[in-house]
Amino acid sequence: MPVTQPSGLARLALVHLDGASRFGMTRPQLLHTAGLSEDQLRDPDARIPLSAVERIWRATAARSPDPLLGLKLGATVQTRQLGLVGYTLVFSRTLGAALERLARYSRIVSDALVVELGGDTDATWVRLDVQPVLRAFRPAADGRLAAVVTMCRELVGAPMAPQAVQFPYRRPDDVREYEKFFRAPLAFGALSTAFLLTHDDLARPVVWSDDALTGYLEQLASQPLRELGTDPASGKPMVIKDGRFGPYVTDGETNASLRKGDEVATLTVQRAAEMLADRRAAPPSTRRKNTTTRRKAATPARSGPKRS
Repeated sequence: MPVTQPSGLARLALVHLDGASRFGMTRPQLLHTAGLSEDQLRDPDARIPLSAVERIWRATAARSPDPLLGLKLGATVQTRQLGLVGYTLVFSRTLGAALERLARYSRIVSDALVVELGGDTDATWVRLDVQPVLRAFRPAADGRLAAVVTMCRELVGAPMAPQAVQFPYRRPDDVREYEKFFRAPLAFGALSTAFLLTHDDLARPVVWSDDALTGYLEQLASQPLRELGTDPASGKPMVIKDGRFGPYVTDGETNASLRKGDEVATLTVQRAAEMLADRRAAPPSTRRKNTTTRRKAATPARSGPKRS
């Protein structure tokens, strides 16, 4: 049955359940609390509601007195557990190329996952955002930071350390385990969840790089997120694809980015056709051809980098 609300890959739940089981939590209890069944998780690439992912996080945190649970869960994640998206990272040439692909294909993993890279000439911030209900929830914030840093270390085959790490919640009383894991200056109460890498770090080669295989996997990952039907104006099929700046509707000639309030899972044929019609009627864009919107400079600050 298709999911008609914001969704993510069933892999999100499977990875979480696998990690939670290592800490003595039973899979049936967590599934019951999340409102999920084993049938929904049979295909790792099926879509499940993000509300269920939130419930799994809440249930896991409620069953554990360990304030470091999210950090520990994130540290168990392996890149290949992300499926096709993970394999495009594994076979990238450099860590920077792998992170660019994670940013490009993050919406395949989750409708709400946003990975952004932004920096200056010396370093780049890797910013991670998710659905608002989990944005500043400590276990989930720790989990996504630890998971991506762990994947970076796996990809380059070395215990690399960020230059700085930022958390979107108040500083805990004891941060020794955070210092031990990240081996970097920590800032709490930031506006986003982020870590800083030098350009030398981004240039590190990925140990399994394979350009030919990555190109093939990118073709697979670039397939439409959803097929919508025929555009009444052009007579061509409309699909939703994931682009550099997020999901967009296209009939093969005209593209229109999804706007605030539009969701991949719930966008209707009528709404898609309206967006394409508006785009055709709009005057030609005069925006300068640059990438500063995506890569605007950011420097460490008490409040953290702004989310775009």
